[in-house]
Amino acid sequence: AIDAAESLLTFVRAHFLLHGGNSVVVIATHPRGSEFLYQSPVHVASGTQITGALEMDSFDATLHAAMVALAQRMQSEAAGGLEDKGE
Repeated sequence: AIDAAESLLTFVRAHFLLHGGNSVVVIATHPRGSEFLYQSPVHVASGTQITGALEMDSFDATLHAAMVALAQRMQSEAAGGLEDKGE
């Protein structure tokens, strides 16, 4: 999972560097469904997306936090499922 995350980060950084207007959405899928882990932010005043190099500054930390939260939630749900089965 760590290698996959590093590969994703490398790909997204390159994507941002190719063109200043590029934006990104990262969606995780798992046995119980799918969810957005990251979506390029929208500038509140103008309603336009913040893209490219400006976004790279916050992308790593934001995506990392979302991935950790998802992993913890899934571990917690799995542990709860084992308790429900009496294991």
